[in-house]
Amino acid sequence: MCGRFNLRLTPAELQEFFRLVDAPDDLGIRYNIAPTQPILTIQQREGAPQWVTAAWGLRPSWNPAQLLINARSETVFETRAFAKSIRERRCLVPASGFYEWMTISKEKLPYHITQKSGEPLAFAGFCDREGAVALMTTSPNAEMAEIHDRMPVILTRPVWEHYLDPAVTDPAEITPLLIPLPDDSLSLTPVDPVVNNARNETPDCLRRVPRTGGTLF
Repeated sequence: MCGRFNLRLTPAELQEFFRLVDAPDDLGIRYNIAPTQPILTIQQREGAPQWVTAAWGLRPSWNPAQLLINARSETVFETRAFAKSIRERRCLVPASGFYEWMTISKEKLPYHITQKSGEPLAFAGFCDREGAVALMTTSPNAEMAEIHDRMPVILTRPVWEHYLDPAVTDPAEITPLLIPLPDDSLSLTPVDPVVNNARNETPDCLRRVPRTGGTLF
C-alpha cells in the first residue's frame, strides 16, 4: 500500500517536470504527508496538465466514516467505491519519495523509497466527485517485495498523457498501465522511526539509520 510520502520540489520544479500550464501554489516542503491532508494532484483539463489541490482519502456516500486512501489495481474497476472515478477522473500525484514499513518481531521499521534515477515519482490516482483522491497500488517489484507485498503504481512519463486523458474510459486501455516499476529501479533507505508519527514534519523523517538483526541494509 502507500500510506505516507513526501514532496520536496519547488513550484517551479513541479511545473517544469510535469509540464504544467501554471506553477502550483507553494505548499512548502512536505516531509511526511499523511491521509486526510491536502495533496497536490495533476489532472488534464482543457487538454493540458493542470494542478489541483485535493484531500487524500475517499469517503463512500454509503459509509462516510470509512476512509479509502488506496485502491487495488487488480479490482479497481469492479469495486463499487472506485469504478466510476477511475474511468472518469484519473490524476497523477507527484512525490519525491514514499515510506513503507517492514515488520520484524512486531516492530515496524520505516524505509524511504525513491527512484534510482533521482527523478520525482508520479503516483497513479483518481478523484471522486468531491475531489478527494485515492492512490493505486499493485504487486511489488523485486526491491519492494523485500519489505512489503504491495507498492504504489508509479507511472513513467510516456504513459502520463494516456492515463490522464478523460476520453479514455475502457478498462482494457487503462489496466495495462497499472503495473510495478521494473526491477532495480528503486532505492530503499532505512530511516528514523520519527516518521512513524504523522505529526512529525521535519527533515529527520529522511535521516538514514543503521539496521541490524537481519533486516535490510
